[in-house]
Amino acid sequence: MVFFVGMILILVFFIIGLLVYLRWFQPPFYFPKPTGPYAVGSQEYHWIDAKRKEIYSADRAVPSEAQAHSNRELMVKIWYPASLKLRRASSAQEKFPENLATPYAPYFVDYLKKKKGLRGLFSWPFRSVYVYEQPGAPFISGLAKFPVIIFSHGVLTTYDIHTAQCEELASHGYIVVGINHAYASNFVRFSDGRIIEGAKSSALKMKKDATWSDIQEKLHQGFELWIADIQFVLDQLEERANDKNSVFYQRLDQKNIGIFGHSMGGTAAAHICRRDQRVKAGVDLDGVFIGPDAAKKIDKPFMVMLAEDTANMGERFKEPIPQAEWKNFGIKSPEDEKNFRALYLPFVQFMQIMSCDNYKIVIDKTGHPDFTDLALLKNSSLYSKILRTFGRPGTPGAGRANGFRVTEIVNNYLVNFFDKYLNKIV
Repeated sequence: MVFFVGMILILVFFIIGLLVYLRWFQPPFYFPKPTGPYAVGSQEYHWIDAKRKEIYSADRAVPSEAQAHSNRELMVKIWYPASLKLRRASSAQEKFPENLATPYAPYFVDYLKKKKGLRGLFSWPFRSVYVYEQPGAPFISGLAKFPVIIFSHGVLTTYDIHTAQCEELASHGYIVVGINHAYASNFVRFSDGRIIEGAKSSALKMKKDATWSDIQEKLHQGFELWIADIQFVLDQLEERANDKNSVFYQRLDQKNIGIFGHSMGGTAAAHICRRDQRVKAGVDLDGVFIGPDAAKKIDKPFMVMLAEDTANMGERFKEPIPQAEWKNFGIKSPEDEKNFRALYLPFVQFMQIMSCDNYKIVIDKTGHPDFTDLALLKNSSLYSKILRTFGRPGTPGAGRANGFRVTEIVNNYLVNFFDKYLNKIV
C-alpha cells in the first residue's frame, strides 16, 4: 500500500513539475531571422468599406456591447521595410532576451491559449515565441517606391500565422499587405475590442446533411467576398499612396503589385490575377481551383506550391471514386462524387489553363498546414516533438518534413518568384 501511495505521489510531483516547466521555464522560441537587407516594421489598420453591406454575422462577439458595423469591415496588417536595425540582446547572459525580437501575434496567441486550455500546454507552445517585425517602426528613409504584395489567408486561419512569410518578403524590399477576412478567419480583433470567431459565424455554417454541391456553393460565396475584400484593399492602397498625410505616401509602387494566398486565399489569388489588371503576378499556396472561372486562362505569371498530400489527392481523384469509399469523403451520391473530385481536378489541369509563365511545385513530406507558421510552431511544442519522434507530424494535417526546412523552401520560392516578376528598386 505504501509503495503504491509513494508511486502516486512521485507521479503527481512529476506532472506538476512538467507543467511548471512548460508554463514558466521553457527557453524562448524564435522564428527564423529574415534574410533580406531590411529590418521589418508593421502596422495594423481597421478599414470599413462604405460601398458594401456586411452579409455575415457571428453568434458571439466580445465584448458584447460593441456593435458590429453594418458595412463590411476588415483588419489589415502591413509589413514594410523599416529604418531600424534588428535589436540585439543587451548581454550574452540575458536569460529571456525579450528585446531581441517581438512577441509573436500577442492577441492571437492569447486567444488560442484560452481556447485550448490545458491542452495548450502540449499542443500550443506556452513558451515565449518571438518574431522580428517592429510594430510602428519608421519607414525606411529615402524616396524609393517599393512593390506591393497582397496576402490572403485560408478558411479559419488568419494573417498572423503567415508572419514568417510576410516578414521575409518585407525584409527583401516589399510592402506586404495581409487581409483578415472577417467571419471566415479563425479570429479577428477589431480596433474597438470586438472579437469575431469564424467558427461561430454564419459564413461557415452548413446544414447537417450538406452535400459537396452545398459546400462548393458556400465556398464560391466565400471567395467572391474575399475577391471583393482584396479589390477594396487595393483601392485603399491607391488612396494612401496619394495621401500626403499617409506614411505610405509615394511609397507604394502601384505598377508592381503581386498577390499570394494560402488555401482559399490561394484560390482568391488565382481569381484576382484573372480579374484585376492592377495585379501582375500571383502565387497559390496549396489552394483549390474552384469557382466559375476555374478553367479560364491565367495570362500572368503564376506559381502553385502544393503539399505532397494535396498533389497525391489530385492524382488519385482523376478517376471516379469507388462507391465503397464514398463514406470516407462524405460523398452521398454520384453527383456528390463528381463535385468532390472537381475540387482537385484543376490541379491536374493547371498547365493547360496557363498562357504565361507558370510553375507547379510539390514539396515532399508536407501537408496543408505546412504552408503556415504551424510548420515552425510544431517544432516548438513538446507534444509535437514527442509525436515526431514516432514518425507523426504532431499538427493535424501537417506532414513529416522539418518545419524550418519547409519554411525556408517556401520563403525562397516566394522571394525569387516576386523578384523575377515585380520590378524592384534595390
